[in-house]
Amino acid sequence: MTIRRAALPRRAAWRTAAVVSGLVALGGMAGSGASYSSSTDTAASMATGALVGSHAPAGGSTFSAAPIGSAGCGLTWSALAGGTAVADRYEVVDPGDGTTVTTTAGVAAGAATVSQYRLVQTYRLATRAGAAWVSDPADGLTAMCSTAGVISVSAGTAGTCAIRSTGTLWCWGSGNSMSTAEPDRLTRSTPTQVGAVGTWRQVSVGRYGACATRTDDTAWCWGSNWAGSVGDGTTIERSQPVQVAGAWTQLTSGESHSCGVKTDGTLWCWGANGEGQLADGTTVTRLSPTQVGSAATWAFVTSAHAHVCGIRTDASLWCWGANWSGQQGDGTYDAARTPHQVAGTWSHVTTAVSHTCGVKADGTLWCWGSNYELQGGQPSAGTLVVPSQVGTVATWSRVGAGLYASCATRTDGTLWCWGRDQYGATAQGTFAGVASATPAQVGTDTTWLHVTGSALHLCGLRTDGGLSCWGGSGTGATGQGGTAWATWAQVGSATTWSKVAAGGLHTCALRTDQSLWCWGNDEHGESGGAQLMGAAPQQQSVGGVTTFTAASAGGAHTCAVRTDGQLWCWGGNETGQLGLGGTGWSAPPTRVGTSTWLTVAAGAGHTCAVRSDNTLWCWGSNSFGQLGDGTTSDRTTPVQVAGSWSAVSAGQWHTCALGSTGAIWCWGANWLGQLGDGTAGSTSTVPVQAGAATTYTSVAVGLYHSCGLRSGGTAWCWGDNSAGQLGDGTTTPHSSPNQVGAGTTWGAISVGGMSACGGRTDATVWCWGRNDTGHFGTGTGSLSSASPSPAQVLSSVAAGDVSRAGLHACMIGTNGTLWCAGANDRSQLGTDDYAGTPAAVAGTWKT
Repeated sequence: MTIRRAALPRRAAWRTAAVVSGLVALGGMAGSGASYSSSTDTAASMATGALVGSHAPAGGSTFSAAPIGSAGCGLTWSALAGGTAVADRYEVVDPGDGTTVTTTAGVAAGAATVSQYRLVQTYRLATRAGAAWVSDPADGLTAMCSTAGVISVSAGTAGTCAIRSTGTLWCWGSGNSMSTAEPDRLTRSTPTQVGAVGTWRQVSVGRYGACATRTDDTAWCWGSNWAGSVGDGTTIERSQPVQVAGAWTQLTSGESHSCGVKTDGTLWCWGANGEGQLADGTTVTRLSPTQVGSAATWAFVTSAHAHVCGIRTDASLWCWGANWSGQQGDGTYDAARTPHQVAGTWSHVTTAVSHTCGVKADGTLWCWGSNYELQGGQPSAGTLVVPSQVGTVATWSRVGAGLYASCATRTDGTLWCWGRDQYGATAQGTFAGVASATPAQVGTDTTWLHVTGSALHLCGLRTDGGLSCWGGSGTGATGQGGTAWATWAQVGSATTWSKVAAGGLHTCALRTDQSLWCWGNDEHGESGGAQLMGAAPQQQSVGGVTTFTAASAGGAHTCAVRTDGQLWCWGGNETGQLGLGGTGWSAPPTRVGTSTWLTVAAGAGHTCAVRSDNTLWCWGSNSFGQLGDGTTSDRTTPVQVAGSWSAVSAGQWHTCALGSTGAIWCWGANWLGQLGDGTAGSTSTVPVQAGAATTYTSVAVGLYHSCGLRSGGTAWCWGDNSAGQLGDGTTTPHSSPNQVGAGTTWGAISVGGMSACGGRTDATVWCWGRNDTGHFGTGTGSLSSASPSPAQVLSSVAAGDVSRAGLHACMIGTNGTLWCAGANDRSQLGTDDYAGTPAAVAGTWKT
């Protein structure tokens, strides 16, 4: 028989369970302190208000709960053992609040199917006599059911995957993120099927990959795999699902690591481990699954970025890994390399980049970690190092967390969101950057089942199989179609732009009046907007000065030279790239040293700049010698690079600079010949000359290659050429400078990732190399659209003003207008791209 809860009004709407973790079923366990007898209880014992002895189910009966697909849990029990049956029926009770789940006549063996709205639910089997007496809780039997293994949708950093009602797996969003299992890294803005298998059960999307389980308990992962997050014992990039050995109930994907619960209840993790996210007590990367402790009682696990939380079968919550915002909930900011318990009993937990939220067994909602956007549900911005309750209601069922907002469902099927409405993340149809700590209902629908998020977008599943997403959709992650990679579009209406610098996920540009403007991602304050992201360019004021001569946008930080020669930096600083003398996630603009400067180059995690006396100084990450000071030690203040210099370009792991004599010198990682000295496969902690020419006028570096312009108008590149990024019509690498085509009219060159773009003196722009990020401006991006020879992408562009970095490119027209193309997931193109209210994703999805 199928029985639904109906004991209390707040339990009136019960839904299918689709949650983020493993399938767990536990058998009955007898309570302690029970007294048993073979005779009927006397009236005196009945007067205590509880049935004991042979009338209590613990006297030899059994009770178990097991998930039934995604419909809920199946409960089974044996007959009351021994004695004369004063008890006249069995009841199944929710011990969290004491409400009755189901009632059956008689005390014989029985079974029931119940819809489970919480991720992990405990049930207690009790007997009752009439309306007055129920068996003592100590004499009851308890069983736990986790419907976690049937979660069918996961919203990752830049992609989304979901399982349809047919059991097929579909993904969409940024192909560059490797989470969409797209062999060609083709970005999709509508669902695309992954293979032909129709037996998928659960999926989890991370930042650079994803994992999923099938109904036969096999596990499959895919992604960039640079740190072994696929779990196949290698670091080989996997664009299609690869099986992970073992039998699994549920998996979760973080930034570059994965974890999973096996069918025996043990927990295993693998991949990157810099923050201790593998919970093995070390920071050593693991290419294959490594067990977390010895416990075999895990119900499910969830992860985002570099921190992990899991619930055990006793409803205890444990967390570990990164903790820079207090997201571990242990009262500190220290990374945890082994699991630590978070007080309370829990039925659900979710992790975001820098905060955590969970639902306790009593239905209350709690959050901890970053609350700067009020995503932790507390009215005062800051961090929450211990769990803090969100509101006062106790009817929450499941919760999902994004970067700037959190959303949760209640037991009545309603959906509620709070935090900052940037990109429409709160699903209220507003985009003003307003934050609220108070949960606000999303529409009037009462059929919401589950909500998931990670970064800029969130998705929700309904009981009828409908799926909707909202928030940032600049990489197609919300699944509504349209152009995921944007074509060339003008930024605003200004016609006074003079220089542009495209960063990792943000952009900065100078106008002819020397004012500096930035827009796009501001997670670390790199756009100077007090952690507000937005498409509208925001003017920068640094130390009261608003005029600048040079600026550079890095991976997550920005540096600029004021008109008085002072150098100031702001944004991310985890490796000391701001030059402050310390580290930290963000900082207001801070002056670097006391000297005067000519120019600056902000790389992924380090910075270099040329002083007015032509000396070169670098600081920040130095793991491969990219600071050029002869060491591999990170520096939080500038260190000098010997020589006389006129320009510099900082990449991710290497640096190149133009010497005063016209020669280019490079240092740092040289795995693929990107230093240009004729060698490959090593590193250099001091400058080495790239070729013998001394007629270079500019230099630019990418991920594994470098380029420069010579005085005769020729362009030269060297290093990796696997995507044709050297522009010579081949994919053959070169460890020495190699000419780009035969053109002699190049006026500017910009390098980013595995591609390059250049401006010619006829005001045309040409790009070559990989186009998987869509920066060619054609509206599509894929590996197959790579061009090993320069291809024209735009005309009427000022030859000296082209910038390519991160996932986008920007150009300045001859008329002073500014144009950008490519990815727009953080509004780095200067235009908004979002869904402010839940927007349907075509298809019927597994519930």
